[in-house]
Amino acid sequence: MKDLKTQLAVLLLSTLCLLTVGYGQVIAGSDVATREKARPVQSQSAKSGPMVQEQETVLYSFTGLADGASPGGGLIRDGEGNLYGIASAAGDLSCFCGVVFKLDRMGNETVLHTFTGPPDGGESFSNASLVRDDEGNLYGTTTFGGSGSLAAGTVFKLEPPAQPGGTWTETVLHSFCSAANCTDGNTPYVGVIRDHEGNLYGTTAGGNCALQLYRACGRE
Repeated sequence: MKDLKTQLAVLLLSTLCLLTVGYGQVIAGSDVATREKARPVQSQSAKSGPMVQEQETVLYSFTGLADGASPGGGLIRDGEGNLYGIASAAGDLSCFCGVVFKLDRMGNETVLHTFTGPPDGGESFSNASLVRDDEGNLYGTTTFGGSGSLAAGTVFKLEPPAQPGGTWTETVLHSFCSAANCTDGNTPYVGVIRDHEGNLYGTTAGGNCALQLYRACGRE
């Protein structure tokens, strides 16, 4: 229980940090194969003192169109080196509700799901990251959308296709503000964590008591 509280505290504190430059970039270390340009960055070793030259590699730069924009949260990585994340803007240009995306090792982006707003979810400059289970399902949150009374966000699941190249299937696991007076919370600005039984845990920025702790079942 102590570890769970610690993780939740980290999730909450992470809402204080949000950085976007233009439409956003995905930047990684030298262990990931890339096709993009690298630029030198000067840093200093804490032990030896001399300046050393490191390489910053831009894997992908968002265009602010159907590919998404403003990736506020972090990335997760599968066993093959693919990266997954959420861009909190653009996507459907009639909504600008964001996308869930995948980057392969060469920096090629694939949009796995485009949010469309209520009753689907939608992002608005959140700091949410995804979690992934052993079957490859992705879980996350949106800051608005859903079927609740105030369209105050969702917890969602994305299921991979049976065959490579197929369509990912989204399921809204919970729409916030579904309970009277929003006692189930609203506006989750960060993602969820997952226990070994498949339960999901997270926080919301609002609700009946201003800050809510919720638990959602990640298994159907």
